[in-house]
Amino acid sequence: MTGSDRLFAGALSADIQVGVSYWLTQNLKLGASYRLDALINVFNETGSSNSGFTPDRYTHGPRVTLTGQFDAM
Repeated sequence: MTGSDRLFAGALSADIQVGVSYWLTQNLKLGASYRLDALINVFNETGSSNSGFTPDRYTHGPRVTLTGQFDAM
């Protein structure tokens, strides 16, 4: 990239997460979810490049959490 080149970028982004949680005890919770992060119509343009649109990018997968709360005595 030279001093006269400029970088422009634009993207549509969407994040979706669906899940459930269950209290195992008063202080312990188990959760499960599925998350999707999407970048759609990613557009990169440099001053001297002929590259246009780049592929859409999707990151997704399951998630399990265990949350605990313990009081100090």
